[in-house]
Amino acid sequence: MLRVVSVLVSVVVVLTACTSGDEDGSEPAERASGGDAPAAASFCTGTEVRTLSTAAGDRPYLVRGPSGWDGSTALPVVYLFHGLGGQADTTLAYTGLAEVADERGFLVVAPQATGQGNSWDYRSTTAQEGSDLAGLRELMTAVGEQDCVDADRQFATGLSNGSALVLAMACSGDFPLRGYAGVAAAFYDSSCVDAPPAPIAYFHGTADEVVPFGGGPTPIEPTEPVETSMAGWARHNSCAPEPTVAGVGADVERRVWQDCDADLVAYYVDGGGHTWPGAEPLPFLGGTTGTISASQEMADFFGLD
Repeated sequence: MLRVVSVLVSVVVVLTACTSGDEDGSEPAERASGGDAPAAASFCTGTEVRTLSTAAGDRPYLVRGPSGWDGSTALPVVYLFHGLGGQADTTLAYTGLAEVADERGFLVVAPQATGQGNSWDYRSTTAQEGSDLAGLRELMTAVGEQDCVDADRQFATGLSNGSALVLAMACSGDFPLRGYAGVAAAFYDSSCVDAPPAPIAYFHGTADEVVPFGGGPTPIEPTEPVETSMAGWARHNSCAPEPTVAGVGADVERRVWQDCDADLVAYYVDGGGHTWPGAEPLPFLGGTTGTISASQEMADFFGLD
């Protein structure tokens, strides 16, 4: 859904790793995950490139430790999923999530899609061997074993196709995640019914032409209106049907559902395009609000302070 990587050539992504054999930070460290993984303390700040070997093939991902971390203190982790045609590293830079992680002290793990056109398959379940959801659950297990992760503070967010994937994770109920956030692609359907209530923060621009706010065709499949999907989550989380609505600045409306079994909040950006609120503007994808930062808002929602 989001083909942002090809135009982010002006973004400089600095990858450094704190490992026992590479202290100059000139190149990102690389290693394979698995039973022979090194101890967590061998990695601290910066970004490390890894590959998880699975029966369905290799799954690349980035792990970024916040500045000042010693690698031995358990930290929360936020998984970040790029959009269709995107890349893990440029999405990490575009969203500004790395800077928020430095401020608030959490790990960011950014997997790379291996599907056609760098796409995520959010329809296949964890029970289907080789599916993205099955592979990502395995990846989260590997991260938990290899890094000093606070198992009770794991969260996920995504952009566009990655957002739909994150909400599909909430639908599955099969992940060790305590909160979910999505930007520019909502998802809810009958597959969610048996999942437990899921804390969700969601962001969408009303003038999004890639994934229309009012529903319609997208580069992957037709989508329901955003408000239909959010109403589905409100029912799922046993919320009162009508949210409390408040303006945030001139162009953002914040909707909070009440009496929920799990928190539910949505931010609708008046005139916003297929973009990440608070990020650098990408005019060819529509407007980008500076009124809020999606990265900061979701960190608040996750309780990462």
